[in-house]
Amino acid sequence: MQLIDLLEGVTFMRTSFHGDVFLDWLKQAKEKPSLMALISGCLHHHGPGTDAGCGCTAATPLSSYPTPCFMALVRSQVLLAELDLGLPYLEAHAANYLRRPGQDIEQAFIEWRHERLRAGLATLTGWCAALHQTVLTLPCEDFPISRVQERDLAILKRLNDLAA
Repeated sequence: MQLIDLLEGVTFMRTSFHGDVFLDWLKQAKEKPSLMALISGCLHHHGPGTDAGCGCTAATPLSSYPTPCFMALVRSQVLLAELDLGLPYLEAHAANYLRRPGQDIEQAFIEWRHERLRAGLATLTGWCAALHQTVLTLPCEDFPISRVQERDLAILKRLNDLAA
């Protein structure tokens, strides 16, 4: 894939991107039951009038993800690496989240998805977006929100610079 080749070896802040590590991370993420249940909750509680979207699912082949969706998956993997977190951390926090009452992550995803669709942006509204929303939200229990957001925005800027 051209995007993986473009990103191969790029250092973000402290983390370098490696295609084989990313592919393994994505495969493992899809095998985490609590994480997938949380993402499924986001997608199934998206509200009326939001059926249009990018169509990404966990079963979508990587080569079929639209570029913004693929980049969100990369951002998720790199962000976790930048925070020195991994999938076991995400899985444990997803399991804890699912045991608590409330649907903060799901509600935030619904609102964000509605905003994108109202703005005419259909990409990054499916499984890829729900995964990224989860990656952005769960670490905020242990890290300041500003730190997580600053890192994500720095990664996004770097990706946009590379893509330009």
